[in-house]
Amino acid sequence: MWNDLKFRLRSIVRCRSSETELRDELAFHLERQIEKHLKAGETREEAERLARIDFGAFEQTKEECREARGISLIETSLQDLRDASTLLR
Repeated sequence: MWNDLKFRLRSIVRCRSSETELRDELAFHLERQIEKHLKAGETREEAERLARIDFGAFEQTKEECREARGISLIETSLQDLRDASTLLR
């Protein structure tokens, strides 16, 4: 429980770092899919195409991961506050 809370708080405070980690992890999994297709005898180009089909929409997957972290409401609220303060200035 504490590890989960610690991870969520870290995700909020270190947003850029969390996004980089998320992007790197998803790229790792995409590369594993490509390797799987290469081992099956596909060309590099075809393996990349098939891996992207298998993996799904990259941005959608990133958004689903953000939601799974359970902090999307907090992130959205913080962004709304930033936008509101900009408008008030």
